[in-house]
Amino acid sequence: MPFFLFQAFIITLEDMFIWVARRLGVKNSVWMRVVGYVWVTAWFGWSVTKFVNDAFKAGGGVKESGADRTTMNSNLVQATLGLLGFDVGAFAESWFSKA
Repeated sequence: MPFFLFQAFIITLEDMFIWVARRLGVKNSVWMRVVGYVWVTAWFGWSVTKFVNDAFKAGGGVKESGADRTTMNSNLVQATLGLLGFDVGAFAESWFSKA
């Protein structure tokens, strides 16, 4: 949930910066586009990792660490997505498990 609130806040902040820059006479140029792409890449690089960590913790069928490696108890995310045929645990493990 915080991920989506942060996105709305950052989009609003970015729009304010663009408005101020235009009022100060900054013209659209290749360099301004480069700054924009670097900004978006940096923001997503930081914020998406937080989102993935939260999603991974919410988990679904993600395995617990331990000797028997039993699956965690079912939760609302797993149950809801399971009805749609999507296994959160298998998806998360495919991205984050060590081969």
